[in-house]
Amino acid sequence: FINSMAKALHENYISVRKRLNKPIHIASDFDQLSSELKLSNLVAAEDIPRKLSKLGLWIKPVEDGKFAHSPLITNKELDIMAEMEHERFVNERTRQGYRFGNIRDDIKA
Repeated sequence: FINSMAKALHENYISVRKRLNKPIHIASDFDQLSSELKLSNLVAAEDIPRKLSKLGLWIKPVEDGKFAHSPLITNKELDIMAEMEHERFVNERTRQGYRFGNIRDDIKA
């Protein structure tokens, strides 16, 4: 389940970057990602239930391990979850030795 969600998160990221005509600095295929980026997607997927619970929501399996989309999530709640994910991601990257800079450089400081 978590692996499927991690792949879906990555596919969504790539899809949004393409739709917005933004550069893509990583492999488009999940299986071609570095171990570090695969792990980041897995951790992001594992963190979804925590984010939902902060909003009083949850995720539960339906038939054959598939998951239903909930119409209960508002745009405001989605924004809150996006902010939580951004904070999680920044903390993860900071722990890994990355630092914010004016010019993108994927090499750790």
